[in-house]
Amino acid sequence: MMYRQLAALIQTAAVVAALTDDPCLSAVSWSDPRVDLFGVAADASIWHKFYTGHDWQPVSKFEYLPSHAKAAPR
Repeated sequence: MMYRQLAALIQTAAVVAALTDDPCLSAVSWSDPRVDLFGVAADASIWHKFYTGHDWQPVSKFEYLPSHAKAAPR
């Protein structure tokens, strides 16, 4: 199940990244099985989604984090 969810998430992220001039996605895990994905949109806002080991949150979309990102997450 997780692999299908991850594949769908990556597909969605790829479509979103294709719509920006400078696509940027980054993933980090601070404990097993937690995975956090971050992306920077064209308007410099940061988008976030995380895997809890059971499901992706938020379920239907990425969480919007208002910001003025100066560079891609590393």
